[in-house]
Amino acid sequence: MKKTYLFTPILFILNFILTSCLDMSEQQIVGPYLVADDPAGYDKTLYYFISEGPDTSRGIDAERIHGVSKVGYTADFIFAKRDDGFYQYIIRAQDFASDIGDPAVRSAMSTPLSEKQFQRVLDSLAIPAVEFQWQK
Repeated sequence: MKKTYLFTPILFILNFILTSCLDMSEQQIVGPYLVADDPAGYDKTLYYFISEGPDTSRGIDAERIHGVSKVGYTADFIFAKRDDGFYQYIIRAQDFASDIGDPAVRSAMSTPLSEKQFQRVLDSLAIPAVEFQWQK
């Protein structure tokens, strides 16, 4: 009987330690895209998940858009509103598992757009409105 009383607190402590090591700040968006805390600050960043890390505790993520406050998607695009009020989008079919320094990845991404410019892009793509599935 005494062994059971000793075993229960050990399980509780072990459970607490294991769950406290999980990173709950990551939010899967769609496909390889996720939003997570930027390790260099307090911002949220949109990442492209590339692969599992060598110890499988954390994968390798390639930064896409830094300082996001909202992220949405369609079958063809990822849309983000940044903390500074600008918008950017990514053409999903042209994006792939590589670093943002790769010119081919950069060509899949828009430059920062004002709200007015962003609305013109949506109009030209025949997208009536963006549903932002993630918000800060």
